[in-house]
Amino acid sequence: MTRVRFSLTAPTIMISIHNNFLQEDQLKLLYNHFYYGGQKQFDFFDNESINVRSTDVENSIDKIITSICKIDYDFYARAGYEVWANTIYKASNGLNLHVDCNEEAGIEDHCKRTAVLHIGKQDTFTGGNLLVEASGNKYTSETISSIKPQDFILIPFKDNRLIIFDGFYPHKVTPINSNYRYAARVTLTMAAWDKKINIVRNNYND
Repeated sequence: MTRVRFSLTAPTIMISIHNNFLQEDQLKLLYNHFYYGGQKQFDFFDNESINVRSTDVENSIDKIITSICKIDYDFYARAGYEVWANTIYKASNGLNLHVDCNEEAGIEDHCKRTAVLHIGKQDTFTGGNLLVEASGNKYTSETISSIKPQDFILIPFKDNRLIIFDGFYPHKVTPINSNYRYAARVTLTMAAWDKKINIVRNNYND
């Protein structure tokens, strides 16, 4: 595990980065599932149904969430988790700047914490890195566009890397270049919520 601490103008900000987070067999299972099945927005992972999900993959995600809570106490959520997998098969412009939020309310209604798991496969593409604005400033729909390129912290894509940060941090993904036909950039994002939200489909961002 690598913990990265940034001293900025705001109070000390912590982004935690955990390498080699999963066992290799777990990582391979997730990669194959989302490579062949494509990106997916799951139903809300409410805490009342923990470890009794309908599929093996969902039960595996439950275990991942439990493991994250053990290393990041603030990731524990009173209501549950919004979970989605992002699968990108070919070159793209990356993913736009956003905050993980209640899509029905806007970025001011953001999640408590975000965890992004890089599943694979780093040797089949370049780019696809995570950029996080971690100054501690809270942005609105009107002010988020004022963020400057130098305000971002770049976290390179690395297989089996888990990144955890506060839910109000704006973030995006850099452009992706790929020359491999049978490979994909796969990530799993988990957002912690102290209240249950309605899941909006077809909106996949790291």
